[in-house]
Amino acid sequence: MLDDRALIYRLLRLVNLLSRPFQERFGTRYDLSLTEWRVMMALAARPGTTATEISDWSGLHVMNVSRSVARLVRQGRVLRAVDPADRRRSLLRLSRRGQALFALIAPSAQAREDMVRTVLSDSEAAALRTMIDRLIAHLRDETTEGGSAFGASGPATKPRRKAARGARESS
Repeated sequence: MLDDRALIYRLLRLVNLLSRPFQERFGTRYDLSLTEWRVMMALAARPGTTATEISDWSGLHVMNVSRSVARLVRQGRVLRAVDPADRRRSLLRLSRRGQALFALIAPSAQAREDMVRTVLSDSEAAALRTMIDRLIAHLRDETTEGGSAFGASGPATKPRRKAARGARESS
């Protein structure tokens, strides 16, 4: 049974505690959701990328990335351009307004990381990075191979079966 000793629970709790101050300090003040901030971080690190690439890199669901990108474009924080090599793709980058907002928030994000890291030695931090990278690679492999984080009978597969059955019954 999953309880507060489960690894997944602890990882979720850690992510929530790490991101909690964001909304309090920046989200409301700058009308920016945590997902939008994550998209901005991805674009600061990888300008000229696509929403799908941001999703792959960040682990965020592509629909959440797309919604965040659309909102950031409406706010003038992200610019979208057609990829000259493949006109079906949109390349994204931070606008000047987006870069300015990123520059305003990024030091606090870095300070948060530095504060968290103070409880780890250099070797512990390196070992943690290695373990996290291994978990990310494993979960990416599992996702790209068509697996489900919930297993074969988990929530991700049930609705599709029902929909397929309903389509067969109505034919």
